[in-house]
Amino acid sequence: MKTNGIYTSKTASMLINMPYTQEPNSAELASESRNGILIGSSYKMNVPIFLNFDSLFNPHIFIVGMTGSGKTYLMKSLLIKLHMVLDTAVIIIDLTGEYLEIADSIGAEHANMAELQKHESMDLSETIYFGLNEMKEEEKVSNSSKILRMIASSMRKNVERRQKQVSVLLDESWKLLGKNDDLEIIVREGRKYGVGLLLASQLLEDMKSEIVSNSASIFIFRVQVKKSAENIAANYSLGQEYIDMIQELNQGSCLFIKLGKGNKRAITVIKRVSGIAINPKKGIRIGGKMEIEMDTERLQAMVNRLCATDEGKMIMSYVGSKQGLRLSELISELIAHGADRRAVLSELRKLKINDADLADAFSDAVSSISKGAVNEK
Repeated sequence: MKTNGIYTSKTASMLINMPYTQEPNSAELASESRNGILIGSSYKMNVPIFLNFDSLFNPHIFIVGMTGSGKTYLMKSLLIKLHMVLDTAVIIIDLTGEYLEIADSIGAEHANMAELQKHESMDLSETIYFGLNEMKEEEKVSNSSKILRMIASSMRKNVERRQKQVSVLLDESWKLLGKNDDLEIIVREGRKYGVGLLLASQLLEDMKSEIVSNSASIFIFRVQVKKSAENIAANYSLGQEYIDMIQELNQGSCLFIKLGKGNKRAITVIKRVSGIAINPKKGIRIGGKMEIEMDTERLQAMVNRLCATDEGKMIMSYVGSKQGLRLSELISELIAHGADRRAVLSELRKLKINDADLADAFSDAVSSISKGAVNEK
């Protein structure tokens, strides 16, 4: 059987017999395409798949998947299409710096937190970029909370005069989802006021159940942790074949669940999400007992937080000379170029690397550094 390089033969055979996977008919396709945005094409028949908020019970979007699976790529694609195609006002809360280039390309206004806090509300008809990536972790959480509080307050004001729908993008949302009341207010009341959330996280468990259950559009990319795949399947009443499939999906492929008005549910497997081209060569594969695919922009942001500019350039030059590297090699480079070991540990834990693997990698890295020092003598 031909798999077109998207799935393994095992996964492809499962997809052929998937009982709940739906292909849109011609009438549905025509209706969805009128006021919708193209997401990708279906696996079975290569039919265009559109996201149309008119047919959904709310505008909230939740994306889950491991690092390198394609979720950030989809976030960026949705951001551009929401703004350019549907004329949606987008509010970007950027904790990593990954959305700066796209924010500038769509003409987003760069917000000044100090200036913003002088006001009780904000204009939700404007596309605004909040770049929080250079702040300390506690400042990111604090300022993100302030922004969400202002959005929750502002969305109830001047609704009649506000012509545009609003979408609030929050990647790496696990930092806030478990402990933010204003986020839950936006989830519960957003539809009434024309405000939708665009959220992404690596694991379903990072999110409060109220947020997950109140998202009408769910995109599930590859999730390697079997327990998490099982939790996803249980949450959306999916069978064992989906648990297996979720763990097999390749980069750019995902399961799309949309919850329509009148409790209508549709499940489609998207062969490859459309939008900005995915370029695997821009990423770096970190290996060892487990493998992580990290895009270059995110790695660059992490290095910038840990090292001085010149030292960071040397690290990125070293990484760029390799197609992949061991986790211990990356740690060695960071420490050798001035990064604090505790800060490195904190950053790597964000990638969901377990403590045992981190301990082994740090041990190998320290040993390598020590040998290098001895050799220099």
